[in-house]
Amino acid sequence: MSSAPLNVGTTGRRVFIGKLAGTSVFDPLGEKVGVIHDVVVTFRLNSTANVIGFVVEVGPRKRVFLPFTRVTAIEAGSVITTGLLNIRSFTQRPVETLVITELFDREVTMNDGSGTVKILDVAMQQRRPRDWIISTLHVQRIRTTTLGFKRGGTTMTVGVDEVSSLLKTDSNQAATALIQQTEDMKPADLADFIHDLPADRQLAVAAELPDSRLADVLEELGDDDRVSILSQLEAGRAADVLDVMQPDDAADLVAELPS
Repeated sequence: MSSAPLNVGTTGRRVFIGKLAGTSVFDPLGEKVGVIHDVVVTFRLNSTANVIGFVVEVGPRKRVFLPFTRVTAIEAGSVITTGLLNIRSFTQRPVETLVITELFDREVTMNDGSGTVKILDVAMQQRRPRDWIISTLHVQRIRTTTLGFKRGGTTMTVGVDEVSSLLKTDSNQAATALIQQTEDMKPADLADFIHDLPADRQLAVAAELPDSRLADVLEELGDDDRVSILSQLEAGRAADVLDVMQPDDAADLVAELPS
């Protein structure tokens, strides 16, 4: 793979955001300051979605906002900044959308009437220096069996203007693509990741994790999060997860569940 930089001064470059997750962030002297956790965009009615910055993980349970105005280059395996990083914890505003957290696995409708597709990845493209927009989506067609089950079909890349319902939230949105971004995380890191998700996405991620992986994560989560997740699982699934937890942790969690 080419290591040529995707310099923020070069227009027309396209970067798939799924490949950016976990990318190291460096200051001008080559010192690592964190890793990319997510990409922040703003959608405007009848307009393109502007990429305004990155959520950067700078330490355990610490994520900060890196505006695009402070990014000097995006290279293979690294993002270079001006060196100025606000250490205030990132707080998402109502007008902002987190691409990996919220758009991955979202189901949208093809405008040509060919059906529904699921978003697997999202690409951002540069228009001008330090001006990036969401340009294309890598999607998978969804087909429904005669028994009503959804199955994945062919994959393709489409323009954002070729789909609708991109911003329509769905409480039943799966987390398959999102899970793929967390496969290499340690349980404590995944617990931190889940803690920052909206409640519906927390449950979607929990539903996709194997029992042993979810058990490890629950042991690392705070009381409120793990009680909320376990109490919303089906009884059989909850029992299976408790069975593979450490006995003391399982007992404590059961004692915390609402009666």
